[in-house]
Amino acid sequence: MITRVYLAHPQVEDSGSQQFLIQSGQALTGTHYKYLMQEVDGQESFDREKEIEDLLATDRIIFQFPLYWYQAPAILKQWLDQVLDTDFNLDDLYQGLAGKELGLVVNMGVKAQAFQPTGREGRVISDLLSPYETLARHFQMTYLEPFLIHQYDRLTDEEQYRLLAEYVCYLETGFFSSFRQFQHYMIDKVQNLAQEDLTLEITDQIFLDLMLEQMDQQAEEVDSLYEMNDWRR
Repeated sequence: MITRVYLAHPQVEDSGSQQFLIQSGQALTGTHYKYLMQEVDGQESFDREKEIEDLLATDRIIFQFPLYWYQAPAILKQWLDQVLDTDFNLDDLYQGLAGKELGLVVNMGVKAQAFQPTGREGRVISDLLSPYETLARHFQMTYLEPFLIHQYDRLTDEEQYRLLAEYVCYLETGFFSSFRQFQHYMIDKVQNLAQEDLTLEITDQIFLDLMLEQMDQQAEEVDSLYEMNDWRR
């Protein structure tokens, strides 16, 4: 599964939130990052053939951007217009994109409550992001639940750790909001860590084994609740 993040940010090097996400993704996953501003730097247009080649070689496509006046930065629109140019035959794209996943990582400078019917903006965020869902449906792609970040600069250290874990989970699995799925994902990550050639003191190894055992037991209890109540998985 190849995940590629398309970064649409005019000054990504100066963005604390974007640097946090990029460094997390690069350190903890095999995600590929494409800087759209750099791809078109000094040119009038993107290299369409190269962009399509990268696009078709990707299984999980993620557009990552800040929300500026209710929309993505203009560079993403330029990329979409030039890569999905209808003046060209798009048959290969229709065939190649079908079944792939399309996700969004959106950073906003307002509280989540602002995007509620009774909130300051009077609209829910899904209204603003609906063109991407329509795009996914047009190409018969699977549209993932958007990963939304509100007021990154005000997050506590604990909230940033949580953000890191959920973001990495989203990159590697396409989900993040299901407690049950997230729990199993974290267990797998810790188990993989435990299987690596780590040099641990005997007490640390015992602690890690006990923690994994407890996590597995808790996961089994949650699974049982899902089965007993026929909850959605």
